[in-house]
Amino acid sequence: MKWYNSYQWWWSRIGGRPWTWAARDSYHETPLIWIIALLAAGALIGHYCGMVRFLVFLSIFLIGTIFGHFFWGEPWIKDQGEKGK
Repeated sequence: MKWYNSYQWWWSRIGGRPWTWAARDSYHETPLIWIIALLAAGALIGHYCGMVRFLVFLSIFLIGTIFGHFFWGEPWIKDQGEKGK
């Protein structure tokens, strides 16, 4: 995959590992800063773009998050969790 190789080239030179891992570490070490920053970003977007656009953006993001968990979450196991099997 060509796009992955370019991404790997960047993170291997800046930080030495995927940036999502670094961001996850940062979130778990300083969650309050992340929560305040994300709330501030949401307030600024809501103020400058209007509430309707902001809610549309959040709806699209929510749908993407749900589909992401459906398709890219844990490995799929047929009938996982059914009782009596």
